Amino acid sequence: MRKAKVKKGKKSTDDEELPLHIKRRQIKAGEKVKNRRTIFVGNLPVSCTKQMLKACFNEFGHIESMRFRSMARADSSLSKKVATIQRKIHPKRKNINAYLLFKDQESATKALVRNGTEISSGFHIRVDLASKSSTHDNKKSAFVGNLPYDAEEEVLREHFSECGTVEAVRIIRDQKTGIGKRLWLCVISGYRCSAIGPEAE
Repeated sequence: MRKAKVKKGKKSTDDEELPLHIKRRQIKAGEKVKNRRTIFVGNLPVSCTKQMLKACFNEFGHIESMRFRSMARADSSLSKKVATIQRKIHPKRKNINAYLLFKDQESATKALVRNGTEISSGFHIRVDLASKSSTHDNKKSAFVGNLPYDAEEEVLREHFSECGTVEAVRIIRDQKTGIGKRLWLCVISGYRCSAIGPEAE
C-alpha cells in the first residue's frame, strides 16, 4: 500500500499571516464571548479579598479568574496595578469593583442573583454581566447630580428605597483618578416617585 506523499515547501492558508483588521475583528469577537461569562461586581469594600469573592460566588460554578478594578490611587505616581496590589487607596474612596470570569456562561448568569447582597456591613454589591454593566433602563433610572465628591452609594440606596427596590447605584467616575464626578445613577425596580426632593440634590 502506497503512502500518500506530503508536499513540502508551501504553507497552508491557516499558517499565513492574517491582515491586521481581521485579527482585530477576531480579538473583538473573542472578547464578546468572554464577556458573556464574566460578571461585574460593584461597591465592594476596599478591604475585600479574592477569598471573600470566592466565598460569595463559588457556588455558582468554577471561577477561572478574578481581578479588582476602579482603584482611586492615594499617590498618583503609583501605577494602577501597584496601587491595587498594595491597596494604596485614596482616603475618600471607600469602595472598589471587580470582574469575575466563570468557566461557562450559565454560571455567570446564575451569579446575578447576588445583586443587592450586603457582602459587608454597609456595602450592597451590584452584580451584572460584563457585557451589560454599562447599560441601564431609562424608565427605571434616576440621575442625581451636584453631590459631594465623597458621597457613598449606600446613602443614595437608603434615600431612594422608599421609591421601590433599588437594583443598582452607580457613580460616574473620572477614568484617571477614580474619584466621583458628582453624578450618580440609581436604577429602581417599580419606580414610584413622581419627584425627587431637594434634599437629594
